[in-house]
Parts: sequence; C-alpha cells; structure tokens
Amino acid sequence: MAGSLETEEDRIRKSGIPRSTYLSAKMRIYSSGILEDRYVPSPQAVGAHSVSFLMTRPFTEARVSTVETLCNVQGAVLAWSGIQSIMGVVFHQSEGDAKKFRELAGAGDKLGKTIAHVEIPSGQFGVPVYFDYEGAWNHFAGMEGSARYPRALPHYPSEKAAESRGRTRIRDGTDWLLKRPFHEGIWKRPSHLLGPGTLTRSQRRLLASGAVEWRTFLCIKSMPGYDGQSISNMSLVSGEMNDHDGLLELFRDLTEVCGIYPFLLASDGTHALIGILAGGSSKNEGTPGLRKPRAAVFPVVSHHLANIEIVREPISNLVVHRSHRYDVLVP
Repeated sequence: MAGSLETEEDRIRKSGIPRSTYLSAKMRIYSSGILEDRYVPSPQAVGAHSVSFLMTRPFTEARVSTVETLCNVQGAVLAWSGIQSIMGVVFHQSEGDAKKFRELAGAGDKLGKTIAHVEIPSGQFGVPVYFDYEGAWNHFAGMEGSARYPRALPHYPSEKAAESRGRTRIRDGTDWLLKRPFHEGIWKRPSHLLGPGTLTRSQRRLLASGAVEWRTFLCIKSMPGYDGQSISNMSLVSGEMNDHDGLLELFRDLTEVCGIYPFLLASDGTHALIGILAGGSSKNEGTPGLRKPRAAVFPVVSHHLANIEIVREPISNLVVHRSHRYDVLVP
C-alpha cells in the first residue's frame, strides 16, 4: 500500500524470496481482490475546478436509484453504499458542474438527505489523507510506523498544470495512465503488473512530476484477517471546523493522542469528513481486532469539530459501485 517508484526487480531483491515465489504470491493477492492499483491524477493536472466528497442518507425505497444518480454525475470516480449512507467522490470540471452538483445534493430528493458535502477547490490543500489504509492496517497488525502514510490527494502546482495542459505529450501521457488499469485487448495487463515497475521511462518521469500518482488501494470489502482477527466496521465522521486552519492539528490529535489512523480526511475549511476503520472482532477471546485508542476519540474530535454526526457501517454490508475510476475524467 505504501508504493514507490522502484522497479519490480528491486522489489524482488528487497523481498529476499525467490522471484517465482514473489510473483506467485503477488498475483494471488491481486487476483483475490484485496488490492487494486490505480493512477490518481492531481485535480489541477486534469483541469478540474474542484473535488466533492459527499455523504448522504438515502431513502430506503430509493436506494438503487440514488446510487444510479450518483454514478451518472459527470466526474464521479467513487460510489459506495451501506445500510445507512451513500458516499461519493466527484471531480468537477467547471464551476457550472460544481454548481449543478451542489444543487443536486442540496435538493434532498435524488441523492437523499445530505449528511456532509465537502467541496475543495483545485489547488487548495484540503485532503491530507486520501483513501490511505496503510496507517490503519499497520496499527491493526501491530506494526510500528509506516512507510508513506499519510498520502494526500495529489497536488500539482498551478503553473505546472497550465503548462502541461498545453503540451500534448504530457496530457496524452496522463490520460493513458488513468485508463491503464481498465485497458482491454493488446494493452490489457494483469492486475498485479500495473505498477510503475513496468512503465516506460517517460511515463515514470510523468509520475515523478506530481501530475499523476500511482496508488495501491486496499479493498476494504476483501480485507483479510490477521492472526485470527478481522476489521468489521467503518465510521464516517462529519462536522463543522472550529478552527478554519485546524485540519493538520485534527490529524495530529487523531494519530498521536487517540491512536486512530483515518483512511480519509477532507476539509474545505468549514466542514470536515473523516473515514475511520472503527473496530474489529476476534476469534481469539480477549484479543481485540484493533488495539484500543490511547484516548477517547469523541472528546478529541469535538475539540476540533462542532455539530458532529457519526455514521457507522458494517463492512460486510458495504457495496462498492464504483472504485476509483479516474478513467471517467478523460475522453
């Protein structure tokens, strides 16, 4: 999940196991659906105006149509549904698109009752943790530290973005990478061979520029157990920021004071949305699925947020309708 730009041969050497064993194990992990590789664009690099994170409470009888409505929104790259909520991530290409989505989310009918809607302008640092499960997984497995957690939504300087959009080679390279996990025919690659180790030198330079970032996402629906334990719940926490500039302080208190490692943290300066793997179960009596937080979470969160709302979803009931489909952002 940490990911790096090193070659596949370097990874094999560092693993210390035979090449055939490494490749076989990697293929089994990807084939099981535990991990999936994606190339995530910086909003600036694809010309996005803003990015929305939406959580709603759908009407029971309209759940299917609500999900369909969300998936049909232009720029919708992610859509999940649970028992109590629906969550989506949408890249808006223009202010007009963003306005239409705000009106759709605010209407309260086609997308259900809005619990949280965080819209972050392109170029603004507002997503310090973007579906990064490394911290939570390492905590669950009892491992100290992490290699790259937290990983943010990629940020590409505006001047570079303007220059890149004017250069066909860079623009085409970005588009190709976003489509790469979904290629068919002669361009199709096995899921375990989509990483940068098999890219050309020019494509690797594009990753190094920051326009696009290679990510390995944990599929929480297929999350494996560990040492007889399993993670069973997800919590989505939303609220109004008490301090406009307090996002990093909130993250610090969650990780250092509470021992909680959110997989998502997004804020537009006014509202915040937090995604947490919130608990676990154990087949071994007396062994918790996740180590207990060092401090009570709610008092710490309430120091940073007001009007807090918490939605807890059993992972077993989570339905993934669209999973990081950044290819919808390009022609």
